[in-house]
Amino acid sequence: LDPHAGDVLAAASAPALASREEAAPEAAVWNNRNFTFQFEPGSVFKIFTAAALLRSGAVDTSTVIDCSSGDLGGFTIHEAEGHEFGRTSFLDGFAGSSNVYFARAAANLGPQEQYRLLLDLGFGQRTSAPYPAQPAGLLHPPSRWSRRSQATIAIGQEVAVTPLQLGLAVAAVANGGTLLAPRLVREIRDQDGHLVERRPPVALRRVLPAATT
Repeated sequence: LDPHAGDVLAAASAPALASREEAAPEAAVWNNRNFTFQFEPGSVFKIFTAAALLRSGAVDTSTVIDCSSGDLGGFTIHEAEGHEFGRTSFLDGFAGSSNVYFARAAANLGPQEQYRLLLDLGFGQRTSAPYPAQPAGLLHPPSRWSRRSQATIAIGQEVAVTPLQLGLAVAAVANGGTLLAPRLVREIRDQDGHLVERRPPVALRRVLPAATT
């Protein structure tokens, strides 16, 4: 993706065919999974949890949290295998991808605040890409969250996204805070090279302050 225009510059998907003349061993070869597949994103979602925390002032970049235990009272969050943290700052927790840091930090956010930023970033809703089969992903409202939902969503579990949704949300962080619509066609020209139609980038909304990104 071009984060400043929303252009989809490449969208590779497997399995692939060498040519359209080949017999397809499975129907999936005709799907571009960047648009039609949804999955649980995991730790990459910490980018957006970090953004919500910083935008709201729930933490700053020097906030230290004790991550020696993942017991959050009634449920436990585990670090990835081989990851161990004690007292950890925001920046170290982010760089080391500490599950416990972000699960604990998310408790400083209101559930609606956490949910609203994820909605603003385009999760839980289909993009404007012209793929009729694209799913909306999965993002339940706080009224359907369990006791542990806020912590697990903070680390990218209990949600589902498409690769395109995820890419556009990361692009909003990369470009200074604006969510863009995906653009598949920049311009159309006739056989003589004359411009027939130009399609400008579409900025959907500002979701983050530049200082936060």
